[in-house]
Amino acid sequence: MKRILFSLIISLMAITVCYSQINENFNSGIPVNWTQWSTDNITWTTNGTLGVNSTECAIADYSSNSNAGASWLQTPFMNLSTLSNPEINFSVALIGNNTTPPDVSLWYDNGGGWTQLNTWGSGITTTIDNSPPLDAANVTWVNLNYSLSSLAANTNIRFSFGSDFVNGGWVLVDDVIIQPGTAPSVNTLPYFQDFEGNSFLPQDWEAFGSNTNAAWQQSTTVGAYGNSDRSAFFDNFTTNLSGNFYGMRSVSLDLTNAVSPTLTFDVAYARSSAANSDRLGIWYSFNGISNWVNLTTFQNSTLTTAPDQTTYFTPSNSQWNSITIDLSQFAGQSLIRFAFENNSDFGNVLYVDNIHFYDANITSGIISNSTDLTSQIFPNPGTNSVTFNFSNQENHQVDFYSVTGKIVISIELKNNGMINIENLNQGVYYIIIDNESTKRFIKI
Repeated sequence: MKRILFSLIISLMAITVCYSQINENFNSGIPVNWTQWSTDNITWTTNGTLGVNSTECAIADYSSNSNAGASWLQTPFMNLSTLSNPEINFSVALIGNNTTPPDVSLWYDNGGGWTQLNTWGSGITTTIDNSPPLDAANVTWVNLNYSLSSLAANTNIRFSFGSDFVNGGWVLVDDVIIQPGTAPSVNTLPYFQDFEGNSFLPQDWEAFGSNTNAAWQQSTTVGAYGNSDRSAFFDNFTTNLSGNFYGMRSVSLDLTNAVSPTLTFDVAYARSSAANSDRLGIWYSFNGISNWVNLTTFQNSTLTTAPDQTTYFTPSNSQWNSITIDLSQFAGQSLIRFAFENNSDFGNVLYVDNIHFYDANITSGIISNSTDLTSQIFPNPGTNSVTFNFSNQENHQVDFYSVTGKIVISIELKNNGMINIENLNQGVYYIIIDNESTKRFIKI
């Protein structure tokens, strides 16, 4: 009797073991503490040569069937509460043996049943192999990363990789790592984003949506008011995506010292018809991950900048509008994140450019009450210059910023000084003046 009771206790203890991190490359096959399930008799096995760098990987092979099917490969239970900013990294290869490659999805179960976190198939590189067995030349690996921060409080949670087949094929998974991640940077004001960089989305921005069959893109031919050739856009025209939403989450912001935080951005949009009007929603979250709240939504007359048109919309230089949103209700927040969400109605193309978060209290009226500057800062009529008169003898670093956040002039002045601005395009500029004792932010 004692021996039986002892064995029972050991078994129960084994069931409740939770891992704090996972690093699995499947080089020893499917681990015994991983489980799997399928509605269509699809079994996850391993292959010794098709993995990343020709190593072993997990594979769901449904190439013998041209029908739809699904199977799930499940991790052991984990305790995420010990990890800071937990994230999952893994490699995947999706190969179809017909016209439609399969999809891969990520799920979690924390005791309340399985919930889907994300799906990637339509948004990543896929390949076709029409002649099984699978040829290594047709295996293209894609590295994926997904933040698990919204689940960080879970002490007993497991994850699952779903293989979702439409017309048969293969789903390969390798190098699964669940570990602490790097916390995204938190930016103070001002913050500018003009989408001029080579990477899209920009650093610390994040895509989200109701599915992954479409996403915001970077235009390399269209910029606000014709002042650049780049912007962010969403194509609601080419494919009917009605009822779906797709967004961009901005960087996280610290508004602790902001008095009148403000958001401005440029937008261009034309409907395809009155019956097909897409929407642009602005959302916010105090943790940057979950509990998103709608701040405002633009549609029809508050969004359109050009007449309806039945062809793909490309705005002219004059078919843009600048939108300003008062964020004063969030002044003092140490962490807030905003999102730009396109709600599709099979309308037309929506463009967004020059997203600018700033403190309106700082960028207006600062000259007259400055202690180290006189009011003698002004553009000189008839000349391409700006004159500065300082009331002290300190060195002053003067930086001119465009509304997109680029430094266009940087110079050091002492006492009086004149700066040549003949090479600047007409528009609004911000000047940051920094000396040994104070820092001033000025809008001209």
